[in-house]
Amino acid sequence: MKNHGYRLKLFISLLLVISTLALAACESSDSEPSATEATTAAKVGFDTTATTTQTTKKEPDFNYEFPVGLEHLNKVENSKFSFKSVVNTSISYSEYRDFRSCATAEFFVPGLAEGVIPQGMDVWEEKGLLLISGYFKDTSYSPTSVVLAVELTTGNYVGEYYIKNKSGSNHTSHVGGLAVTNKNLFLSNSGNLYRIPLTELTSAGAKGNITIKETIATPTKGSFCNYSEGILWVGDYYLEGDDSYSTPSWRHMTNRAGEEYGAWCVGYKLSGTTENGFTSSQWSSGMSYATPDYVLSIEQCVQGFTVYGDYIATSCSYGRAAKSHVNLYENILDTSSHTTTTLNGKSVPVWFLDSKLDCDSYTTPPMSEALAVYGDSILVLFESGASYYKDNGGMHPTDKVWKMTVK
Repeated sequence: MKNHGYRLKLFISLLLVISTLALAACESSDSEPSATEATTAAKVGFDTTATTTQTTKKEPDFNYEFPVGLEHLNKVENSKFSFKSVVNTSISYSEYRDFRSCATAEFFVPGLAEGVIPQGMDVWEEKGLLLISGYFKDTSYSPTSVVLAVELTTGNYVGEYYIKNKSGSNHTSHVGGLAVTNKNLFLSNSGNLYRIPLTELTSAGAKGNITIKETIATPTKGSFCNYSEGILWVGDYYLEGDDSYSTPSWRHMTNRAGEEYGAWCVGYKLSGTTENGFTSSQWSSGMSYATPDYVLSIEQCVQGFTVYGDYIATSCSYGRAAKSHVNLYENILDTSSHTTTTLNGKSVPVWFLDSKLDCDSYTTPPMSEALAVYGDSILVLFESGASYYKDNGGMHPTDKVWKMTVK
């Protein structure tokens, strides 16, 4: 009996060890970014190393800085989403010293705890709102992609909008870009700009459905969009050697430094005489894509873009465990173009955002997304605070929109 009891105890112990190892393996596969992701990030020049990330507050601190001077309240009645900090780890100041020296936490991002993955962002100056687009991996909280509104003067969450297609069906795309023009809200994804009249938002009040009225094809992937100084920009997220983020060969150009760029950001000078802002020569239903007035040949991994006074700014990131960059190139749009390309039979000027231009680069936490001009500053949005990434191996998540001021 003693020998039988010993064998039984040994068998149970072995089962416990096997179960523990299996559970650890499952947790590792669910919580960590893949080796391929990390390898690719390093290959294309992103830093995947990290200094110690504390689990309790320790100064100097990056992520525990609370946006000051604002209320930060959820004012949307019967909102589906929370509006609060969701990150409880701090980041050493030294990780992002240059960025942190000119950036401050400004606003919380709504809905991160409920699965919102923020993508696009722009300021609606007339209404004093910051609009943020987002999608869901899990649609149990919302069957549609969303546009969420934060009041600039108070920091309060004041608007919740569910995006519908023209047919009335749910729109569920990544909504990778968001731009506010004089009359319209534009979203971008899958090569298209999606136009929603701003009156849709005002009619919906603080919460409701907003409907896409028009789809405009572009000669890009529609990965991001932005409205700056009367020009609507839309562009490609491209990653060399990755079929998931490829672009057609006719958009590949050799820049002035001899490097091949595979991504475009194209610009449309909008008119105030039409509902969509496009002239008939720029866009009509018979065109395969709208004809731009500007083409910028850009680096890979661009997630966000804006024109900021003397600068053209790009937000570049790849993966949840690689540090991002905000790059400020000298604004060369009022200079002679570097070359031209022909689109829809029209010669269009092309400029390269390459190493021949003066550029200041700021290393930021991973997963930077959209950029938007706010006064004399740039707002920087991150998707790393989304539960899908924060809870699955994301390095240095942040749940805030940061305001970056460069003199």
